[in-house]
Amino acid sequence: MEDLAGMVARGFAGVDTKFEKVLEKVDGQFAKIDKEFEKVENNFKKIRGDILDIGDKFVPRHEFDTLLIRVSRLEQKVTEKAR
Repeated sequence: MEDLAGMVARGFAGVDTKFEKVLEKVDGQFAKIDKEFEKVENNFKKIRGDILDIGDKFVPRHEFDTLLIRVSRLEQKVTEKAR
């Protein structure tokens, strides 16, 4: 009977070592995935910054429209005063 118990114990020990190897591989894959997510996250931060910088460099269309209306009103006042 002790021989059978020893065999079972060795079988479980073998399974434990195989399971540990599988867990190590899985942990390695998760580490790679974490690095990739970090890269993607950094890229999104850069893209957000670039988009915000665009707003600083370009004037929105509604501002042009507002300016056009103001210039038009000024032209009307000048032409009325000139008459």
